[in-house]
Amino acid sequence: MQHVDEDTELPVAGGSCTIFAKLLERATYLNRPHKKEKNNVSPSVPPALRKRKANSMAGCSQWQPEKTSNVDKSNNDRVILNSINQTNPSFYQLLEASYADQRTFLNNILEVPSVLDIQREWPVLFNKYAIKWHFNKLTGSNLDFLSENLNNKAAKIVQFGLDTSKLISCIETEDLNYQSLKVLSKYFKEDFSLLYYKFKYSTDIEEILKVNAPCIVEICNY
Repeated sequence: MQHVDEDTELPVAGGSCTIFAKLLERATYLNRPHKKEKNNVSPSVPPALRKRKANSMAGCSQWQPEKTSNVDKSNNDRVILNSINQTNPSFYQLLEASYADQRTFLNNILEVPSVLDIQREWPVLFNKYAIKWHFNKLTGSNLDFLSENLNNKAAKIVQFGLDTSKLISCIETEDLNYQSLKVLSKYFKEDFSLLYYKFKYSTDIEEILKVNAPCIVEICNY
């Protein structure tokens, strides 16, 4: 059993894999922050930060796996991983082995790590291959496929938004990818301003990374 993309006629995934992915997406959608019970939040997080944490977790199926109890091994893996300069099998094995530690470090909602903190403790997370791997692990989605699929489906999504009058009434820009994201955010009743950010090239990286939630950031010259 296999699913095929209707536009490209290329296989997308095995049927069981796709069905599982759809069920997982549905479960994630139903458990979005504004769908959760108010008391379904860790008591260790102050009330003022609970909404922020819930928003940050949205769409992340692997937000915080359990950490290993072997502290020495964890520290050793981190040191070795940060020193690797090539993307060989060991690189990805160590990313996998240390993923829970990476998330524990990044998920500190009480003392959000700065760029300098990340550069000091986990410099490997500035490696583009590590970034892609981490995103795929965190969300269960392939970053490259997401970009390709959006390019292929943007026109259809925008047309759907036009046909459904409550979503959009006209095309505001020639950038169909941008317009399709606005359609999707309205369809799922999400705040687009929290999903998509634009920054100038000259913007300090610290300012950009104050956005502590899964989002799309465009660095542009405007």
